[in-house]
Amino acid sequence: MVYGPIELKVHAGQAAEYGIGEKSTSPTVLDAVVAAHKEKYGEAFTSANAETYVNSGLTTLFQNTGYGGHILNGHYSSDYVYQAELKNGDVVDTFLYHTDYGDNYVAFYENENIVREIQTTTSDMIDLTAKSFNVMSAYNGETWEIRPALSLGTTDGNGNFTSKNIATDESGNARLSFDKEGTYILTANGGSTSIVPPWCKITVLKGMTEDEQKQHVASDKAALTVAYTDGDSVNLPTSGTSGKTSITWTSSNEQVVTPKGAVIKTIEEESVTLTATIKCGSVTETKAFVLKIPALDATGITGRLEKGKEALLQVKAMDPVEYTGLSGGSYPYESEIKDTNIVAKAQELVTAAAPGVTVSMVAVVSGTTAIASDGSIIYASKEGAAEVKFKLSLGNQSNDVSVAGIKVPKHKESKTEAVKKLMDETTEAVVLNGQKAEEVKSTLKMPVGSTYGLAITWTSDNAAIEITRGTSSSTGQLHKITRPAVGKPDAKVTLTATFDYADMAKTYGMCDGGPMPANNTKTFTVTVPALTQDEVAAITEEVKKAVESVPESGITAYDAAGKTDSKIPADLTGVITDLHLYDFDSKNEYRKNGIRLSWTSTNAAITVNTLRAKVTRPIGSENATGKLTVTASKEGITASKSFDVTVLATENAALNADARIAIEKITDRYAKQNNAWWGDTSYKNGTWWQIVTMGAYRENYNKDKLNNQQKQAIVDKTIASLANDIAKIGSSEATESSTIKVIGNGVNLLSALGYDVENLTTINRSKLKAGSALKKMNLEGAKKGFFSTIAPYALIALQQGNYGSKVTEDSLISYLLSLQNSGGGWGYNGRFDVDTTAMILQGLATQRSNPEVEKAVQAGISQLAQSFAAKTKNTYGNANSDAVVILALAACGIDPSRDMRFMKNGVSLVDGMLTYLNSNKDAFKLGPKDNEMATEQAVLALIAADKICGTNTAVNIFDFKTTEKIPAVAASTGSITTPSTPTGDDITVKMSIQSDTGVFWLQNKSVTVPGNGATVYHAFKKACDEEKITYVGAETGYVRSMTKDGKTLAEFTNGQNSGWLYKVNNILPDVGLTSYSIKDGDSILWYYTNDWTKDPDAGKHFTPTDTKSDVTTSGPSGSATTTAPTDVKVSEKTNADGTKETVAAVKVDSKHHDEIIKQAAEKKSAEIVLEVSKADSKGADNVQLTLDVTFVKNVADKTNADLTVNTENGKVSLDQETLKTVLGEAKSATITLEISKVAKPTEAQKKAAGANGHVISLTVKSGNQIISDFNKGKATVMVELVSRLIGKKVAAIHIADDGTIEQLAGKVLTVGGKQYYEFATPHFSTFAIVDADEVGLDAAEEPTVDAKALVSKLTPAARSAKTAKKNVKVTTSLDKQDKEIISQLKDAGYTVKYRFYRSTKKAAGYKAAVTKKASTYTSTSGKKGTKYFYKVQVRVYDASGKLAAKTALKQCRYASRTWNK
Repeated sequence: MVYGPIELKVHAGQAAEYGIGEKSTSPTVLDAVVAAHKEKYGEAFTSANAETYVNSGLTTLFQNTGYGGHILNGHYSSDYVYQAELKNGDVVDTFLYHTDYGDNYVAFYENENIVREIQTTTSDMIDLTAKSFNVMSAYNGETWEIRPALSLGTTDGNGNFTSKNIATDESGNARLSFDKEGTYILTANGGSTSIVPPWCKITVLKGMTEDEQKQHVASDKAALTVAYTDGDSVNLPTSGTSGKTSITWTSSNEQVVTPKGAVIKTIEEESVTLTATIKCGSVTETKAFVLKIPALDATGITGRLEKGKEALLQVKAMDPVEYTGLSGGSYPYESEIKDTNIVAKAQELVTAAAPGVTVSMVAVVSGTTAIASDGSIIYASKEGAAEVKFKLSLGNQSNDVSVAGIKVPKHKESKTEAVKKLMDETTEAVVLNGQKAEEVKSTLKMPVGSTYGLAITWTSDNAAIEITRGTSSSTGQLHKITRPAVGKPDAKVTLTATFDYADMAKTYGMCDGGPMPANNTKTFTVTVPALTQDEVAAITEEVKKAVESVPESGITAYDAAGKTDSKIPADLTGVITDLHLYDFDSKNEYRKNGIRLSWTSTNAAITVNTLRAKVTRPIGSENATGKLTVTASKEGITASKSFDVTVLATENAALNADARIAIEKITDRYAKQNNAWWGDTSYKNGTWWQIVTMGAYRENYNKDKLNNQQKQAIVDKTIASLANDIAKIGSSEATESSTIKVIGNGVNLLSALGYDVENLTTINRSKLKAGSALKKMNLEGAKKGFFSTIAPYALIALQQGNYGSKVTEDSLISYLLSLQNSGGGWGYNGRFDVDTTAMILQGLATQRSNPEVEKAVQAGISQLAQSFAAKTKNTYGNANSDAVVILALAACGIDPSRDMRFMKNGVSLVDGMLTYLNSNKDAFKLGPKDNEMATEQAVLALIAADKICGTNTAVNIFDFKTTEKIPAVAASTGSITTPSTPTGDDITVKMSIQSDTGVFWLQNKSVTVPGNGATVYHAFKKACDEEKITYVGAETGYVRSMTKDGKTLAEFTNGQNSGWLYKVNNILPDVGLTSYSIKDGDSILWYYTNDWTKDPDAGKHFTPTDTKSDVTTSGPSGSATTTAPTDVKVSEKTNADGTKETVAAVKVDSKHHDEIIKQAAEKKSAEIVLEVSKADSKGADNVQLTLDVTFVKNVADKTNADLTVNTENGKVSLDQETLKTVLGEAKSATITLEISKVAKPTEAQKKAAGANGHVISLTVKSGNQIISDFNKGKATVMVELVSRLIGKKVAAIHIADDGTIEQLAGKVLTVGGKQYYEFATPHFSTFAIVDADEVGLDAAEEPTVDAKALVSKLTPAARSAKTAKKNVKVTTSLDKQDKEIISQLKDAGYTVKYRFYRSTKKAAGYKAAVTKKASTYTSTSGKKGTKYFYKVQVRVYDASGKLAAKTALKQCRYASRTWNK
């Protein structure tokens, strides 16, 4: 999308006025960017909300998120956006990088110049060339290249593109015209790589006839003259005197006269022909002029020599460069050798500044170790310095010039040297892995180099050694050796190693300098001997025994959901779930001897995927039979064993295809509605059913189609209605039923969206507890109203959380049971009707452990079945009734798509409801027309039917009690509806407005308004209008800002909890000002609070969940852990492919920076942990932690701690070496660490990770720089195992862009009862935690925890107390971290014991008294009057009873007690 271009007036500090960045002293690019936002968004763009549109790092830009860059006057700008200064007439392009950061900045060229404006006519053609340069590489100089295959079109300046159906050709050229007069913005898209689109303003005028064009060309040609006598330039007009023609020039000798008119004299007189091409429309003519350029005179020669001298004496101009392209210590793959001779370098500089001057070297004055006598540049192991004397000559004059301080950089390893070194290291001895070349029988070692640097790829010319996918940390490139059969000749194999830089190194310029060497391959010839008869016989017997050892009980069943292996032997005579197939573990002797198992199936219902047998039960009544066969193999010799397997048939377990289409189309339609639609306070739109549908969709398909703005609109209107009705709950009047409906619906819909209904904040910052309020219902009052179909959903609402509402729930159950008629159904006045029965069953379905309820539910289901049987078709007569019955059946554990009681002629009730689906499949009909109520009930029923399909597990689609909840805070009162004007007799109220400093802007002003329908809004508006106090947001129910005499106080002006509140008669209302009615004599106070959580009235509602804990440090000095909170902001963005991604932007409050460093330094912390809580990140796909470079530098310089960020997506620790590497390559004031779940892996990633794999992406960035390789540093990564990997052999792999994998060493850890996989890596990229068996890797059997490392972090303390018998009881005191460590050790299978020590000295002489599993010990003997000191040692034993780790006594704080008996 292209916004603009627009012309702006920009002043210094404009960005800071909106809270973006620091105030500038001159206009900057950032000032211009903010000015552009103001121009585009107008009044909606304020200082209070500016950062939601744009920020100083350009990670947010025009409300889109990513990583931003800027271009100044069509060229690369090395300054930060807040540093790049502007002058009048500058042109700024700003953009967001694409995900690959390979963006090329494109510009239109005309006559070799970037063109921004073209004036043409409807009869003229425009010829343009598209060129570009790679932005990320441009810091080393722009390399402009032609851009073929770009689609040209126009933009309206607001993101909409209209194609011209013209593309640039292979030379980047395009010719186009415009048929209509007007002004257009020409741009382009497409091409082979990501681009920053070009733009040009085209003004199209009325065209001329060909005769008119000829006349203009002829007259302008006749009038064209060129005059030159002397000087450095000649005037060459670019347009004719008529103003209607353009003129372009060519020169017969551009070394003397350029096409732009620059004159470069030589030592001889020159004759140059200049040819003008005069053009108007399609008509052109030429005219030639011959110029005599005089020779340089003595003065001119002297001046030319002086310019050459100046060129050589520029600072650093003569410092040689060994290879081209140096950046961040690395080079691009295309790097070449640059400077080899100092004379050649000097000549290049002089020629550019003083054409014709020749350079020779007089002498190397000093530094002969850096510059040789022939001018050769010597790049040594250390930086060198030299002074060289040159002679500059032109004609009969010459000058000597001495250039001192020439710095020759130290030699950097070239590609040629790096390749040779790695080739030399890759010896035959290494490859053979302890074998002989003429007898290779087992695994070789094929090094693979670096994924981010110089890599090695292998090929084989013989199938005896097959190169397979992936790598191993122990053997390098994975491969398979197959020995020839008995009697066959030995296999001669040539292995070829190719030494070249990895794709990642090529892409991101992480190579060594200079060109690749001509030879970068190395071959190894080995022999794989054929098997002997004795070997075959032995292997045959061994594989037979191996396969016979496979037990039938080793085939286990997956759970019903198909997520985890139950580890329970499967009943092969009646299989209904997937199977986990047996394999040898790594300790098995057969596996150690090289025998491998594989499985196949002849049962049509079973598909084998490595060790998982996917079961697809046949539909109908016929079971599927066949065999599962396991084959043991070694050296091509196999033995097999089969098991008979029967897969039980099932009825149709798949919904009608239209059902899934309807679910997607209807929820998509809802998702496209705007905020006002969802925030409709009349609930005509954004209904209870629609909201719950979107929550149910998210829960069942793990995809949230609502964005945060839509959810906020729902929150706003719901909290507003709850605030009104919670005050009414408990009435004995019939209105109680409608009050219960509002609160019950509010609880259910907010729970569906994941909000905590016990933690709601109103527009006026008071707190509501909707669940607790609902339990206060007055059932007797409700019964007087229309309540029978409200009660079931109130009962469901009370079960969304723990509200202490059992008494109320029991009352509702009794009420509903009392309404059941004698036939088992429910209805009005004792009659039966389908809808009422179904709705009440939905409420009672979760209470079936109560025998009375179960009996009533069964009777109700029977009544529904009888009613269905009486129908002529498989429907109750409309989609609404069908839907509520389907919801009831699913809640009761009955599959409505296959239960025979709800089928006719093999067609189900679900199919019957689908007959009401319209032809577009995006709505259900009631009668001949689409009906929204039918649609919203039917789509919810389809989700429930889809969830239960093929199972008999109850699906209560309204149950959201296990959904993770977050607080909800109202930002308005819902859709904006200005309150109607009040009427009737006048009333008078007092109005006061108090600022943040306590000064009253208005005090006790009498305000008179009509009393009938008057609210605080009417009095507030009148008072402010009269006193010229401006305000924003009053009509929404919440005043966001007020301005008086130039001072504005807005929400968040004085901090994140600051804003305006109001009281009426000194009471803080729960509702917004548009909803609070006033009466005569009321006193209204508006006041600005700096922190509503500490306000004596609003603050009483404040709960600890609204604040974050401070920085803390725990553990002994040297191994302590410093923990700090983070601030998280979750937003949603749309990627280039149209997919949506949630991003959690994380920062550490600057007020914590110094305290983190202080505590970590004082306690000598080993680790600094930045906690990103799961509740804050809310399941975000991408967690992005942005840290100030100064903070990271202080961590590296002032502490010895690793820096860890702990998120729900993974825990990542960067060691000190990594921090130093990152700081060394940082390109901006911030560093960003991204931990992303790869929700949509590429095909290569899918193939590498397998079906069970969990793919993550790790990235470190600074500005536009991606920092991938950590040199000597490493990052430790810990990821929670997803359910499909629990119980599997797990491994970690790195996945390169081409799908190549590298296995990383790691281990499974158990922490707090959850399993994680931890691995270390020297670089960041894409990784996966995989099922090792599935992808063909060996999972290392490592201890699940590092007992010694954990025990070293323990800080036990002894506590002593006297017993009744005057003995001394010693207790082991453990803090929270200690308890977590002990729990982790026990989870991993270790036994923890405590050894108690006593001494008469505080610091020495401790002797062991007893070792026990209990953490307490009672001392029963001692010497009266002696003071004893006690300590405890924690001892950890492995499964064999061997001591694995223990605490040092100095880790324990002592206790003391004087013996008194």
